[in-house]
Amino acid sequence: MVLKGARRLDSLPTKQCKPIAIDILNKLIGVLRCGIFNSYLDTLMQAALTTAFWGFFRSDELSPDKFSSRLHVTKADVYYDINCIIIHLKSSKTNIQRRG
Repeated sequence: MVLKGARRLDSLPTKQCKPIAIDILNKLIGVLRCGIFNSYLDTLMQAALTTAFWGFFRSDELSPDKFSSRLHVTKADVYYDINCIIIHLKSSKTNIQRRG
């Protein structure tokens, strides 16, 4: 238990990013709906931004710089239910030991 605490205290602080406010999200979605890329990519970006905002995700949890299926969200990590969608995060800033 002490080693876990020491490991956490010894880690380097991560870069702090300000959250996106709902008005900024709405502006981003509006611009994407006008068409910036192609239809597929615009829709994909809208889905990612909306999911990240309402799911309180950090940007690197949905779109990391370097992808690893062992660490990041894949299609198999997304579960659909009648009332909700569940996204299983394999790792996150607050789950350093990657224990789900």
